[in-house]
Amino acid sequence: MILITGASSDIGLAIVSNLERNGNRLLLHAHSDKGANKIRANLNRPNDHIIFQVDFSDLNLISQEIEPLLKSNPIKGLVNCVAVRSRRPLKLLNPDHVAWVMRINYFAFIELLRIVTKKGNYIPGLSIIQISSISAQSGGMGVAAYSASKAAADIAIRSFAKELYKKSIRLNSILCGQVDTYAYSSLMDGKDHDPVLDRQYLGLNRPEDISNLVSFLLSNDSSMLSGQFIPADGGYLQ
Repeated sequence: MILITGASSDIGLAIVSNLERNGNRLLLHAHSDKGANKIRANLNRPNDHIIFQVDFSDLNLISQEIEPLLKSNPIKGLVNCVAVRSRRPLKLLNPDHVAWVMRINYFAFIELLRIVTKKGNYIPGLSIIQISSISAQSGGMGVAAYSASKAAADIAIRSFAKELYKKSIRLNSILCGQVDTYAYSSLMDGKDHDPVLDRQYLGLNRPEDISNLVSFLLSNDSSMLSGQFIPADGGYLQ
């Protein structure tokens, strides 16, 4: 069983399709009924998988809703695609907004790791993958809260990799550049040109490009990789 959180996102759905095509059984998280229906419509074998809903802004629900599922369906892989975006200049970064971004992008991720890595909830050899962003390293105008939350999760991965190897658990982060998703299209609404792509020399990533890298990191072919920040950034150079 492989757990994918945020599975209704464009990247999440590409990962779901890839993993299902390769014969995996999946434990699929959505935030809402709309997301759950979107996942269900994307599956070729819906009866082979479990779809569930949790609001990651409520940290208590992560344990209450996910742990019982793991007890009866221990996982060999976790892909965390849950994230909220934030694009605000400093003058609009009030404490409530920053706390909201950090709660979902960082605090919820740590709580998820705590639950998943309990004895009996996973199969030894567990591979954990965080879908992160190149902005966690490069920053960018207006994305301070988002970049900080992703950077916090990334450095936590490096710390936990040093702690959890004794339990046969690997953790890695994928640093995505601009990816051709609905969120990206919304960001570009009304704009003719994205200046970031002037430095993303291989062009705009597809969700499938990310899903292929996820499949590699979940497989035994990546058994010697842990605690790494792996770029999937279209050749982005700062």
